[in-house]
Amino acid sequence: AKREMAKDVCAFANAAGGYILLGLKTKQSVVHHGDEIEEVRLIPQATINTKQYTDVLDTWCYPRIDGLDV
Repeated sequence: AKREMAKDVCAFANAAGGYILLGLKTKQSVVHHGDEIEEVRLIPQATINTKQYTDVLDTWCYPRIDGLDV
């Protein structure tokens, strides 16, 4: 999971930015290629340790991503 997250974040960094959203349940779309949001599951902010995410990305992404906001 750490490698996958770092891969996605690095891809966004190389493409001039983007967002990764947590708490969304998706399903395969029957209308177009890809997924669509089926449900939004709110995650209490107190349960998210942003330092943990930042530490993982600092370890797995090289060079370090300037301007990264977790």
